Amino acid sequence: MDISLNRRKLLTAGGVAAALVPKAAAAAAPPTPAGFGPMSVRPTDPRYESLLRGNNFRFVGRPDEIRVVGSTDQVVRAVSDAVRSGRRVAVRSGGHCFENFTADPAVRMLLDLAPMDAVGFDADRGAFAVQPGATLGHVYKTLFKGWGVTIPAGGCPDVGAGGHFAGGGYGPLSRRYGSVVDHLDAVEVVVVDRNGTARAVVASREPDDPNHDLWWAHTGGGGGNFGVVTRYWLRTPGTSQLLPPAPSQELACLVIWPWEQMTESDFGKLMRNFGTWHERNSAPGSPYAGLYAILMPTHRSAGSFQLFIQIDAGIPNANALVSAFVKEVTAGVTVKPILNDRRDDALVAFDHLAGRW
Repeated sequence: MDISLNRRKLLTAGGVAAALVPKAAAAAAPPTPAGFGPMSVRPTDPRYESLLRGNNFRFVGRPDEIRVVGSTDQVVRAVSDAVRSGRRVAVRSGGHCFENFTADPAVRMLLDLAPMDAVGFDADRGAFAVQPGATLGHVYKTLFKGWGVTIPAGGCPDVGAGGHFAGGGYGPLSRRYGSVVDHLDAVEVVVVDRNGTARAVVASREPDDPNHDLWWAHTGGGGGNFGVVTRYWLRTPGTSQLLPPAPSQELACLVIWPWEQMTESDFGKLMRNFGTWHERNSAPGSPYAGLYAILMPTHRSAGSFQLFIQIDAGIPNANALVSAFVKEVTAGVTVKPILNDRRDDALVAFDHLAGRW
């Protein structure tokens, strides 16, 4: 493949990209101990309805089969079966997709990767290996307890790593450490070649890797374009540190305004101030790089809306940085918040970043 291709062209190629991976470059999957699966669940099975549903109930597909798998070999066999029978495949790890990617009516086989949830250090590759079924909370806790490191992924601990990483992976530490795929060292993917043969290949960031383009395609290309990811290897490039250090303590601030007293003028000021602050304080090296904030202007029927701020409490002057941020965002706003509270918590590796206030 021509490595000068831009991502747009490669994305347009879609499934063809996987077919262009040379057979000779195929790599065997790391050994997986005997364990779960595969399990084939069809519409008459009492488990079908439960396994069918994801996070967004607006979309509910009716695949012929939900194949629950526990290893790379089982994924290869499932994809082979789908190709042989001409069925469209969709892949689910955590089930938090907000679109209909896994629930499209055209999907006839749904691959459930939830049992593939191992997280650990691969000494052979010198990188951390994460399987797609691992939830972010499990990833954070394992990395923190085992090695004191973390990744800049999302704040919901129940999200599956598979689709989250494939889409780039962004969260409360991303202003400081980038996206998850900035730390992607290699990826194991089940692809189908031009002859219709499914197999697992490993693609790495090494420039001389014959599958380098396939690795590059997973550094933010989104899920479902190139194959079924069965393993991610993560390591921060250009540094002796394997991954970013995990914050040992978080400073969080919650500001809540009532809708009842909010005017259009004050609401507009809040929105403009919030956007302007980020325009001015997002350059590399900014002292605010470690501060992450979400402004959530819910519907008026909710009664109030909020600003949630998080920062590594170990950053110098963290409390003062939060105070300065709140002051700038609220500048010129006459409506007073009904809550402006902050606290610091020594919780594990930011896996508490959603719903633990």
